[in-house]
Amino acid sequence: MITSNRVCIFFNFSVINWPPRSPDLNPIENCWDVSEQGVKGPAPTNLTELWAALANIWQVILVECFHKLVEFMLRRVTAVIKARGGPTRYYVGIPQ
Repeated sequence: MITSNRVCIFFNFSVINWPPRSPDLNPIENCWDVSEQGVKGPAPTNLTELWAALANIWQVILVECFHKLVEFMLRRVTAVIKARGGPTRYYVGIPQ
């Protein structure tokens, strides 16, 4: 840690203290939300039905979700930097 501090001082580089699993920078959280919404239709009555519903969601609905999340990642990173590590509007939800 001392070496990294010295490097930051030498290059006049500051580090924002983000949590290691920042939800603002972890777009998979948004995909879990989409998965939960997709399973909320008729409730699965057994594990097989649950797996089938999840497989359908991940193969059909989430492909578009992943594309959107990758497309908006630069905006997410920029927003977190602007918020100096604080919460952003990207914490919950899929960018439209």
